[in-house]
Amino acid sequence: WWRKWHGLEDSASECFGRSLLAPTDWFQLWRLNCRLASMTSLATQSKDFELEDKWVFIQNCLEKKIPVTPVMDWPVTLVAKDCLEEGGMGIHVLKNVLHGGRWILQEKLDNCDAVKSLLPSEAPLSTMRVLTGSHGALADLGVASVARSKAHTLATVWRAGRQGASTDHNCIMVNVPNCKSSDVLGRSSTSAHWYARGWKSFGMPVSTKDGSITAHPDTGLDLEGKRLPGASEAAELCERAHDMLMPGVPLA
Repeated sequence: WWRKWHGLEDSASECFGRSLLAPTDWFQLWRLNCRLASMTSLATQSKDFELEDKWVFIQNCLEKKIPVTPVMDWPVTLVAKDCLEEGGMGIHVLKNVLHGGRWILQEKLDNCDAVKSLLPSEAPLSTMRVLTGSHGALADLGVASVARSKAHTLATVWRAGRQGASTDHNCIMVNVPNCKSSDVLGRSSTSAHWYARGWKSFGMPVSTKDGSITAHPDTGLDLEGKRLPGASEAAELCERAHDMLMPGVPLA
């Protein structure tokens, strides 16, 4: 019962086999992606990996006409102060990256009305996350039998934010199963247990079965079958951006 309660296989050997050969928990998948990116970067010396820098990424998007969140040219320096904190500890001086600083200053974006209708009140900006794959690095490595093919979408999720959250890191992740041709939402999962520490993690699963959630936990609204306008366009945009900006990066 303990293993089932924590979302694990029936036996320790099955769990070990899955963890070794086909991991599903976020930490191992994240580590695999880190190794893939590091090994590819080392082997190809591709400058495409420099776009992990947010400012380099935005500059390249602007140059190649890829839509990106607007950047504020003004103010040159933004000063933010806490209402009560004293002793010089509640002040933050942010110099604009456009004027030699390291801070990207952007106006806060909000959800459109169509997205708001699927979310609770006071939900954060809820974004699409599109994972694309490319074989471009193989051509860079001199694999003659592999032509430089176009990037393709591997997975797409919509991060439906939770009520009162600052960002959509606190969300349920809603699958878009036919993301290239349809805006219809599928079933959902959560990653809340990834960030739980101490007593907050008590009773939480080690991993979450994909598709275990259908309704938004704050509203009870069943999201499965609902339309998210622009979902399929987002997938097409990300494939195009991958090809134009970073074809030498395997996963983006």
